[in-house]
Amino acid sequence: MPAGYSGTPALKKLGIKHGHTVFLSEAPAGFELVLGELPEPVSLRRVDPPFDGEVGAQPDIVLLFVQSVAALRDRFEHVAPRFKPMRPSGWRGPGGRPALRPT
Repeated sequence: MPAGYSGTPALKKLGIKHGHTVFLSEAPAGFELVLGELPEPVSLRRVDPPFDGEVGAQPDIVLLFVQSVAALRDRFEHVAPRFKPMRPSGWRGPGGRPALRPT
């Protein structure tokens, strides 16, 4: 096991559970392999911004892959109305600061 790797499966870290619908937006090729075996019946769907083809879809989790804060804002604006109600969550950096910083 690489140094610094916790051994916690990606599914658990991301909160993906039985019955969830997960959108992957602009995920790198092969990203599904990182997730490993999905519990049934998890629906994993690759979607493209602005998500117009997903009318009525209500994901439990959306994994947005972006390269800038501006892109995150743009993508989030389109996908946020489709979220099921949830409590806010996210990763924090050292000292509780947000892990994503403007570049």
